[in-house]
Amino acid sequence: MTGQVDTSTRTKAIFQIGALFMCVFILAMLCLSIFHYYSSMNVYLAGKRENITDYLQSIEESLFKQWHIEWSLDYWEKNPDIIKEEMYDDKYYPENRENLCKAAQESYYYTDEEIMALPEDEQKEVATVLYNSFLNRLATYSVIIDFDNMFIIDVGEENRGSIIYESASLRDKYDYNYGLGTRWDYDISDHDAVKKYASGESLDIEYEIVRDNDFDGRSYYIGYLPLTIEDGKVRFVLGIAYDWDNYEYTLRQNLGYSSFFSIIAGLIVTVLLMIFLYLIIVKPVSTVSASVAMFTADKDSGKVVETMETIHSRNEVGLLAENISQMVDEIDRYSKEITTLATEKERVKAELEFAAKIQSSMLSKKFTVSSTYELYAIMDPAKEVGGDFYDFFTIDYNHLGLVIADVSGKGIPASLFMAMSKMNIRNFAGPGITPAETLKAANDAIVADNVNKMFVTVWFGIVELSTGHVCAANAGHEYPVIRRADGKFKVFKDKHGLVLGALNELKTHDYEFDLGKGDTLFLYTDGAPEANDKDNNMFGMDRLVEALNKDPDKNPAGLIDAVKESISEFVGEADQFDDLTMMCFKYYGRRNQ
Repeated sequence: MTGQVDTSTRTKAIFQIGALFMCVFILAMLCLSIFHYYSSMNVYLAGKRENITDYLQSIEESLFKQWHIEWSLDYWEKNPDIIKEEMYDDKYYPENRENLCKAAQESYYYTDEEIMALPEDEQKEVATVLYNSFLNRLATYSVIIDFDNMFIIDVGEENRGSIIYESASLRDKYDYNYGLGTRWDYDISDHDAVKKYASGESLDIEYEIVRDNDFDGRSYYIGYLPLTIEDGKVRFVLGIAYDWDNYEYTLRQNLGYSSFFSIIAGLIVTVLLMIFLYLIIVKPVSTVSASVAMFTADKDSGKVVETMETIHSRNEVGLLAENISQMVDEIDRYSKEITTLATEKERVKAELEFAAKIQSSMLSKKFTVSSTYELYAIMDPAKEVGGDFYDFFTIDYNHLGLVIADVSGKGIPASLFMAMSKMNIRNFAGPGITPAETLKAANDAIVADNVNKMFVTVWFGIVELSTGHVCAANAGHEYPVIRRADGKFKVFKDKHGLVLGALNELKTHDYEFDLGKGDTLFLYTDGAPEANDKDNNMFGMDRLVEALNKDPDKNPAGLIDAVKESISEFVGEADQFDDLTMMCFKYYGRRNQ
């Protein structure tokens, strides 16, 4: 049925809105989750870094109370098998140490140089006692501090990766042993903190996240404490590691739960929103759409207004319904006006066509071809009717009058003024009356009734057929173009007077010239030289004369056709700018008596 809207269209719109809202909601939740993830991570890292710093500083104070740490670390690294073999011997128990050398019992009384001067067996005993003491102290921290691993490692260039100590808690937890003397081969580019120590960039506590490490494939957050420094670079570091994988898993799990419940809440909100939108927007808009379709098909504004009144929304949809009601009323009114205007336009068009026929009938088409002369002319208006005109008439048996004129403006006003001007010029021309006198009399008649202040340019010449003598007057018109027999067309710059209709007293003068056998006179209005192409370039007098001289021996009709063709080629697709009128007169010689 015309004007109805399929219910599936409404449903489609609702689901489109719901899908759009859900996409936006999910995107927002995704951005919020990412923000929450990284903000939680940063908060965790900030807190963990503070804790690790406190732990490491506490360990540092305790460890450096143990003398000979630099010598001990170096010895342990170079002799891991000796330490492993000796450290579990009963003689190193505190209650049995009286059997050890004096340096092993009271190492704090010796300098590094003094210990290095001892025999190898005594150095071994000192190193083992210090190692066991070191293990006990770090084991105490393993109990006090909550971490996943503690280790000492060489980060110097020569023995980089050598493990000096690795906590038992990690070995027990993950069932592996990377104890004393183990070499951990790793890529330094994966360890920002170690790179800083190796380059001497840092001598302070550093932190890094190590992902998928070579120990167990897990990720850790590690804090490093420099223990010894050689040549401005850190050599041995103590590290405390926290399980980063476990933290990330917990964080992601929490985010997953929150995202799941957020999506459920989003779905509920989406459904409620879809119902709300359907009642507030979609249903009223569908009613509006159906009414517009009904009006398009039936043009019944009454039904549309009645339907619009059923919409009680106080939002923009209600305002739209009210505006559509007003619009269809206006469309009805405009449709009636347009119908009236169309009828009027057709009437005006018919009248213009009739006026064009009348104007065309006023311009004579009976062109003379005789042994004395040949004459041809055209008038091509820019609109249905124009203001240009030409005229030729016999004054007496030996004199022929030639007129070409251009009225200011175009269209119907110009055509009416043209008819009046043509009539006045012909009426005042006569035997013994010069062209200047004729134009003066015509000007007086035009000025008397020229309420609209229009004017007309006129060239009027009288040809004496027996001799070819021409007497002419130019009232502001274009220069004539003359060709002498066997020569070329040239512009003849005659004397100009004022246009007809401008002033009460016209001052113009006669001038004379002779046409010989075979000479041609070409007259035109400004529509020829001022014809414009699409770029507003003018045709100009040079092109006009050039068109005439392409084949100057043509008859008048051929010459006019040549100029018209040249103008058409120049103008191209541009609209005709002005009326185009041309007249050509060719004199063949003395009139036969």
